Amino acid sequence: MNETLNYVLVIYLWVAIGTQIGFIFYYYIKFFYEFLGGNKISWNSKYDRLLLTGSIFFLLLSIFLYSHLLDNNSYYNAALYIIVITLLSLLTVIMLKNGIKESKNNDLAKSEIVNKTIQEKEYSFKLNYSKIELMQIYHKMVDNSFIEILIKNPHMNDNDYFVDILFNGKLPEQTFFKLNFDNIQTKTFWDHLKSREIGLKQEKKMSREKFAKIFENNNGKIKVNSLSASKSKATSEAKKIEIINSLFDFIKKG
Repeated sequence: MNETLNYVLVIYLWVAIGTQIGFIFYYYIKFFYEFLGGNKISWNSKYDRLLLTGSIFFLLLSIFLYSHLLDNNSYYNAALYIIVITLLSLLTVIMLKNGIKESKNNDLAKSEIVNKTIQEKEYSFKLNYSKIELMQIYHKMVDNSFIEILIKNPHMNDNDYFVDILFNGKLPEQTFFKLNFDNIQTKTFWDHLKSREIGLKQEKKMSREKFAKIFENNNGKIKVNSLSASKSKATSEAKKIEIINSLFDFIKKG
């Protein structure tokens, strides 16, 4: 073959083979770094092993054909070898690209699971009310003088802070709200708030202890035992009971 053409072919074939080597290195180097970093190796025993076997086989076959091409003076054979090596290089790139995509998808799925777990750990309780529903409850409580703000939040207005705590399940460092209720009325309000806890894990429900960290009532700091016993000790219907019930009527009506 023509000497200039030989040089061109050699350069082209080395680029093709070098591309295979580069993709193989790029794909598998992450496992080496995971090992060095003492992290859990994300090796997929089925998928990654098949990719490694296939890509190494294609690489060795390409090198074998390249070595025979150098000793071959037939243009037909040279063209055939070049086409085969090109196809092997393309197959290697496609396989490893799909492998990289699959690996990223797996990492993303794992990340979402981790983030979900972290988010679940961040909230102390979960109320199945929307922000709009909580906002309506708060405005009705204000209209009926059922709630007061003990400490102003400098970063948001009162109704937004009420919604932020109850929607995101955050426990404040100190009580910010006072309920103008006695223990019986407070117990009724708490029962309504936690009425949508079906299906939640016990540790994510709004317990009496968590409720008492958010609200005070007319007796000051809510005593958990007093609150839990108030219903059974009552000899009459709780005062304001119908109005308290009406705070949540619109939710039942949907």
